Amino acid sequence: MTIYSKLKYLETLLLVILTVGIIGHKTISRVSLIDALYKTIIVIALAGWSIIEFKTLVGAFVINPDVATILKPQSKLIVHRQPTQILKLQQIF
Repeated sequence: MTIYSKLKYLETLLLVILTVGIIGHKTISRVSLIDALYKTIIVIALAGWSIIEFKTLVGAFVINPDVATILKPQSKLIVHRQPTQILKLQQIF
């Protein structure tokens, strides 16, 4: 299964959850849901990245962060990859 197909599967699964109302009564748009999905560490983990540490906006360090961690501007990741791959990740986020 490719990364793209895994992401499409996750997107479909989350949309089904929203449709049946498991998440709750709060209305969440499809765009915001997909945006949140693509900006989580799960995307990086599915790509085969070794995520060693995550630094939050307040400066707290999380070792081996959960895949549900949402990346926000100015947060930091410590990863194990080639410099060119890290530059590509920086362009995406």
